[in-house]
Amino acid sequence: LTFMTMPAVFQQLPFGQGLAVVFFSLLVVAALSSSISLLEHLQCFLCESLGWSRRAACNLVIALVMAGGIPV
Repeated sequence: LTFMTMPAVFQQLPFGQGLAVVFFSLLVVAALSSSISLLEHLQCFLCESLGWSRRAACNLVIALVMAGGIPV
């Protein structure tokens, strides 16, 4: 809905192109910050339950995310 409706709405506005750039940039920031907070739970589990260091847990989480993103 966001990627179909909002471009049509921005096209009708006087400064729509600039507003669209700002809107979609902020949407990317919101998505990235949400994904970071979701991955923090896995990192905390590895640190607290398994006794891993924060660096090792972060490296594993990053590797899992990168491996999961390859098929996409």
